[in-house]
Amino acid sequence: MTFDGPAGRILSKAAAVSLLLGGVWLGAALFVLPLVTRLSDACEQIGQERVLLGRLLEEARRLTSRTSAQTEDGDTSVFLPAGSDAEKISALQARIEQVAADTQVQLKSLQPTGEQTQGSLQIVGLRAVAGGSIESLQAFLHAMEAGRPGLIVTTLDMAPPAQERETNGELDMRFSVSGAVPLPDRGQP
Repeated sequence: MTFDGPAGRILSKAAAVSLLLGGVWLGAALFVLPLVTRLSDACEQIGQERVLLGRLLEEARRLTSRTSAQTEDGDTSVFLPAGSDAEKISALQARIEQVAADTQVQLKSLQPTGEQTQGSLQIVGLRAVAGGSIESLQAFLHAMEAGRPGLIVTTLDMAPPAQERETNGELDMRFSVSGAVPLPDRGQP
């Protein structure tokens, strides 16, 4: 069925506009919306990482500002002891193991994540997996961040143990933790 005359031209233009709008909508639905969603997710993740980095930098600044006063008083307990890279990691690991024993948390793995320099501090990190009840894990996290030497939990993920269908109140916690070591004053030999 074809339309001739002015009505046919109007209908054919309306059909062309409808096809064009449908194509634009389909293109937006297939390409633009997923890209916008992905960009939004990436921006949100970047924002969360900025908050974490800000928290770490704030803690590093706070620790750095207290460094000179504590060094004069001989109190460097807020920092991990200086030494070789292995000794720094070992001190961090020993602190985590002690807190785990005190709070009845079972450590399942500990792995070094490397070191970074932030101003006059060297940041040493470990990635770990621990298990226990929610109460013992909360006590564990609090004791790590509130105790001496001061540690900062940088990432945290909790879930029921993978091998169990029923949680029985037990959780596995995957986390990264960092401690600081003051760098020697570069002006001194």
